[in-house]
Amino acid sequence: MKYLPLILHNLMRNRRRTILTTLSIGLSMAIYAVVATLPAIATGYIKASASSLRIVCHNKAGLFYPLPEAYRRPILAAAHVRAASGFVFFGSIYRDPHEQVAAYAVDPDQFDAVWPDWGVTSALAAQFRQLRTAIIVAPPMMRRFAWHVGQRITLRGTGYPVSLAMEVIGQLKETALPDAMLFRRDYLEEALLDPGRVNTFWIAAADSQSVPLILQEFKKTFANSGNEVDCEEESVFVTNMAAGVKSVIIVLQSIGFIVVVIVGLVAGNTAAMAVRERAGELAVMQALGFETRIIFSTVVAENLAIALAGGILGAAASHRMLRSLPMLSASLGPLAYIHIPLSVLTKCLLMSTLIGVSSGVLPAAIQLRKDVVQSLRQIG
Repeated sequence: MKYLPLILHNLMRNRRRTILTTLSIGLSMAIYAVVATLPAIATGYIKASASSLRIVCHNKAGLFYPLPEAYRRPILAAAHVRAASGFVFFGSIYRDPHEQVAAYAVDPDQFDAVWPDWGVTSALAAQFRQLRTAIIVAPPMMRRFAWHVGQRITLRGTGYPVSLAMEVIGQLKETALPDAMLFRRDYLEEALLDPGRVNTFWIAAADSQSVPLILQEFKKTFANSGNEVDCEEESVFVTNMAAGVKSVIIVLQSIGFIVVVIVGLVAGNTAAMAVRERAGELAVMQALGFETRIIFSTVVAENLAIALAGGILGAAASHRMLRSLPMLSASLGPLAYIHIPLSVLTKCLLMSTLIGVSSGVLPAAIQLRKDVVQSLRQIG
């Protein structure tokens, strides 16, 4: 600790260089932390949304192709099916283009049986069926916009050319998807003047053992129909959607790692420059009797302090960045409500430590191996 004033003095000797180096390391750590969190985001999304008793049916041609509403009748008539609801994704804007939200249009008669884990009470479900303009909102969305029960809101469609005025009648439990907002599909169809089409059907099975039987029956029922369907367990459906961005995640992670390596090289070069500038000073310290290990340790400690400060700054910035996503765009859905895993934060600090130590060890070792007399002669 008695050498701490010396280390701090050397750090403040060239404040601009110290600040810029710290910020560059912090930026690289922030980028790495964000991209390293992406797999955890996908995993959290799957865990948060997947129920072993729910089945999703969509057009075999793709999610952008609708299915006829009439398919709901044979779905409900199938054995072991407890409930089913049509589902339409309604991308919309609340007040300005920066406030994009995703609402889900569902059938009012059985939606609470399809998503029982979302905490819709019987009284709230009855009110939803009675009020045509009702909407039920997840708690994070309620907090984001400071909505309250009884408030009237207007959502302007981005994919559909309609604006819908709705009344908030209640909120879901925290177990629901963080961006979930449920409103009545018949209200949307009335506004569109185009009834009878859904994006997907969500089905509640009677028990987990009957799920394979339902999938097999639906495969036969809708084979060779005008709109063939693919039906999957919800967990499989969500996993398949997440797999679509897996390659993108890998590319982003590679970019993040490359950024860290480049910044590490830049930090090493900056440290080497600083040591060369202080070559005479280090030689004087050696001549005055300072042990080589003490001089070496102080040089490494200076670089380690800069790197750790950058790592902490980057980890804090990335954490704040992800926490702020709900205020920037709710169109990301559950991805907007995440936190950085402790393992990622630990890796950021470990990589910062590695950058700090490696950038200080080599320049200091090279300089201190030089002949003291020769170094003193270069001072003049």
